[in-house]
Amino acid sequence: MKTIASTPLGSGLNRTVKILVAALGLATASAAFAGPLGEVSVSLAQKVFVAGASIEADSGTKAVFASKAYKYQISATCTAEPKTPLAKIVKDGTSLAAFLESISPGASSFLKGSFSNPSGTLPATLVNKPIKGSKTVTGIGVVKVSFGLVVKVLENGQCAVEINNIKLSSTPKKKLGSLKFKNGSKLTISASSVVAILNNTKNISESNSSVVVQVTRLQNFKGAISVNYATSNGTADTVNDYVATNGTLNFADGEKSKNITVNLINNNVKDGLRTFNIQLSNPSAGTFIGTYPSMVVTIVDND
Repeated sequence: MKTIASTPLGSGLNRTVKILVAALGLATASAAFAGPLGEVSVSLAQKVFVAGASIEADSGTKAVFASKAYKYQISATCTAEPKTPLAKIVKDGTSLAAFLESISPGASSFLKGSFSNPSGTLPATLVNKPIKGSKTVTGIGVVKVSFGLVVKVLENGQCAVEINNIKLSSTPKKKLGSLKFKNGSKLTISASSVVAILNNTKNISESNSSVVVQVTRLQNFKGAISVNYATSNGTADTVNDYVATNGTLNFADGEKSKNITVNLINNNVKDGLRTFNIQLSNPSAGTFIGTYPSMVVTIVDND
């Protein structure tokens, strides 16, 4: 598969990207892109599926975040070369999934799924599967189809798909024709969502009625996600210093931040610096917690 050259970023923006990547707690891609994305699509429109061919497509300059997990899906519809045997098998607008199921039941399952990438590093091969099957078609005979399916996120975050070693044959032998992917056919790769507290410490005066801590959704803002939170004692306690709290932060589709509010107790006692913790846990499926899953809050005495 071909790769593309990286586009240099301005020094200020480059620092911003590096800070963001550090906050994710994930490895950065080796090439710099102006704004990696949570989701990237690769167009398959007008690509021709024919014996002896190899279909390659990539996302161009669009790059997906380095992530601990990905979801992928190939959504494609086909049209057959007119007046060929394949036109009797594949009606105009037939989905690739339906075509594969007619040839090899269960084969369409390889067109979508999840990929675990615990290291968060790239490159990552999401799919590398041989697919083959056959179908008896009246007036044509036994039609055999086989090809290799490869889906990758490259080292620079670029997404790519390859359908290689395509074989179409029939018994008795006939020239079967070709299939073409229609407009709108695409591979979509989504990086997992990440939530984090961007700083692991915070100081607050005892004279304040509460402390507010922001939890940030750092990538892939599509869909609803959630994460639990809870407070716990350090040197501070829930009798004299703060009010214990816990709950669930529910991020709506597109929502990028939520706040946790913890009420403080002004005890009118000279007791120095005291600390308590705010911890994130149990993120929803497909979501990960970034570098700082918790914060230490220091209450500064006002007496």
